[in-house]
Amino acid sequence: MKGAIDIDLGWSPFTNTLPIKRLKLKIGESSGEFVAAWVRFPELKLQPLPQEYLRLADRQYRYSSHGGAFVANVLVDDHGLVLNYEGFWQRVDPGKTAK
Repeated sequence: MKGAIDIDLGWSPFTNTLPIKRLKLKIGESSGEFVAAWVRFPELKLQPLPQEYLRLADRQYRYSSHGGAFVANVLVDDHGLVLNYEGFWQRVDPGKTAK
C-alpha cells in the first residue's frame, strides 16, 4: 500500500510492536498521524488506516485510529512486545496459568 510503512493485522497485537519500536517515542511524545496498511479480518481486505501513538509512560502507549474514533491503551514489556491491549488482548504467562 503506497505510503504505508507499517502493517496492522487486526487479529494480532504484535503489529503494534512494529511502530512502537520504529518510532522510539519519548514519554509525552506523539507520533502524529501516519498510515498503516490494515488487513481486515475475516475479509482479508487491505485498506489504509490512519493511526497515532502517544507514549504515556515508560511502557505504556495510547493507540488511536480513525482520527480518534478508536482509542486503547497498550502496555508493553521491555522489548516492546504487547502485554496488554486494553479491552481486547492480554498476554498470559504459561508458567503462571492454572492447571
